[in-house]
Amino acid sequence: MKYSLGKIVFSIFMLCIVLQAEDFTYTMHTNTKTPYLKESVLLDIDINQTNPNVVLFFQFHILKSDA
Repeated sequence: MKYSLGKIVFSIFMLCIVLQAEDFTYTMHTNTKTPYLKESVLLDIDINQTNPNVVLFFQFHILKSDA
């Protein structure tokens, strides 16, 4: 599980780049900019649909932490 937070952030970043569409907008915010080791970090993702003619489906999976 080395560098798992970096892998998660990189995966979300790449997902957002790949899914650049004009059907929705998104913003991502965290509750802290410099977390300590093993400190929980809250990630808020706001997704807004801009084109009402297209049906959008989103699926998120939360992985259980080993900590």
